[in-house]
Amino acid sequence: MNPNRIEALLKKAEKEGDNNLAIILHVYLGAKAVHQDGLFAEHCQDFARSGIEMIDLHKNRRNN
Repeated sequence: MNPNRIEALLKKAEKEGDNNLAIILHVYLGAKAVHQDGLFAEHCQDFARSGIEMIDLHKNRRNN
């Protein structure tokens, strides 16, 4: 995705008060600027994998 589009999403997130998304976009843009976006993606994958059990528990709780 074009960095200008990401900047636009970032500004929209800030304007709408979606601070968590704004933080993630800031970090991504910073990582990309210093050519560390791959490392950032690895950290995101690790976070997602570690949260899978919680997601599954939440899904099961809603279905019961």
